[in-house]
Amino acid sequence: MQNIGPQELYVTLTEEEAFEYPPPRRTLCPRYEDCLEHAADQFWVSFTCRGCYLEELILAGRLKELPPPEVTTTTVYLEYPAYAAPVLLD
Repeated sequence: MQNIGPQELYVTLTEEEAFEYPPPRRTLCPRYEDCLEHAADQFWVSFTCRGCYLEELILAGRLKELPPPEVTTTTVYLEYPAYAAPVLLD
């Protein structure tokens, strides 16, 4: 039987690794949240989805990924102004 779940990584992903294809993490996988929680509970430095049977099914088109979340606009209120004019002294 194939393994389902994350594989522990002992170093964080580099920027190049994060954008490889196939991606090291399947954030739209139906079980991604469970895997993320598992890695956090185990205090792993990082993890990958490579080697997971579900990733193989996704790549083969036999398991559908979740749709990406909808982007909504967000209003940010700053406690202090982002720019303040210099104070003129007499």
